Amino acid sequence: MTRFWVGGYGVDMEGPADGIGLLAVDEGHGPTTLAYRGAVAPAPSPSWLAQHPTLDVVYAALEGSGEVAAFARTGESALRPVGRPVAAGQYVCHLAVAPDGRFLVASCYGDGRVVRIGLDADGGLVPA
Repeated sequence: MTRFWVGGYGVDMEGPADGIGLLAVDEGHGPTTLAYRGAVAPAPSPSWLAQHPTLDVVYAALEGSGEVAAFARTGESALRPVGRPVAAGQYVCHLAVAPDGRFLVASCYGDGRVVRIGLDADGGLVPA
């Protein structure tokens, strides 16, 4: 299965999203169709997602709450939280994970902050 994790705005940002969603393609069974499969991890306004370079871990910028959260893939189409979210700043809106997977950088348009957050060996967030 080819899959894409999808973010969006939830009620805290006046949007309809109810968490991280999944777009998936079932290959080899007739025509290839990309379809939305629903939310796979509850999260408030996961507006930006970034993938760890070597682990099955996805990071979400929780824009409305100003936090960053980590989620590990379980099975083909589910995510589970890894630890607790970490504060980043007002309206955290972009994430980038270092190529070596040791930290991520989050930027916030509300207060102009750029924050470096450490990552542990399992991809979990290490608060500053």
